[in-house]
Amino acid sequence: MGNLLSSWSSSSKNHRDEKTPKLKSVDDDDDIRTYRTIIAGVKVTISKPSRASDIRGITFLLPGSMIAETEYDEICRRVLVVEQRQVVISMFMNVLLYSHERLAERVKNVFDHFQLPNSVIAGEDRGDSLPESNASSEYLHYNIVGHSVGAKVGLLLACQVDPARVKTVVALDPVDILPVQFTNDDFPNLDFASHCTNATIYLTFADSTSPKSIPPRHNAAQIYRYNQKWMDQQQQHSLSPNTNSFPFYIVHSHASHLMAYTDHGGGFPSKYLIRRTTNDTPQGNAAARHNVQALLKQAIVQ
Repeated sequence: MGNLLSSWSSSSKNHRDEKTPKLKSVDDDDDIRTYRTIIAGVKVTISKPSRASDIRGITFLLPGSMIAETEYDEICRRVLVVEQRQVVISMFMNVLLYSHERLAERVKNVFDHFQLPNSVIAGEDRGDSLPESNASSEYLHYNIVGHSVGAKVGLLLACQVDPARVKTVVALDPVDILPVQFTNDDFPNLDFASHCTNATIYLTFADSTSPKSIPPRHNAAQIYRYNQKWMDQQQQHSLSPNTNSFPFYIVHSHASHLMAYTDHGGGFPSKYLIRRTTNDTPQGNAAARHNVQALLKQAIVQ
């Protein structure tokens, strides 16, 4: 694998911002080091295992629309960093400023430019800057864990924006609206069979979200319906007699869009935009969160 945290390609030197962004340590514990910085003009939070020798891969954590990244600390980030040994890069999904495709392009650009300083690799992580260069070593693939709009952005990356480099997408209850790109009845869709050339895709669906919040014609269940044949074929190819694999499409019963996939219900303003129904239960939401964490342990391995 080489030095995973060196620059991803020598060509990235030609695309850096004029100002080298500062790498600010914001939260440390025995297991995780977390930093905030700017890469390719995008504000990002980077979390990594405390020991660089343990790092296995890169995963982008893409929140729902206008939801703080901290809403995914326990359900996703800690599992990805501590147990799956990922460098996790997260960013705010500001749908008021950027289209879904532009958000996907920003993720791609961040990966194009991503590197950490040698001092961070060694654990000397106070007040450092991203360096002008590091030892050249390419790492060509990354994973995505996304929720809601972040899940749709992950699907766009896998199917349109960066299909050659996306390895795995865990799409937690994706929402296909504004615009509709995967669940059109009258127009061609970005179907997985034609456009997803590399990634393994997992979809989850929270079945107790209010239809007034997420149109039933454009929810995760419909994305699966349009791509069921391809996903079922991929599932069959992935199974072996000695493994208990998760299905690529998972229905979380009695779970809702926010309560099942965030630590505290999504915070403000999400709780005022996504209505819950009486069909979701604390037990259903807790079971969904537990299932997501188990899924991440299987799906995100490199």
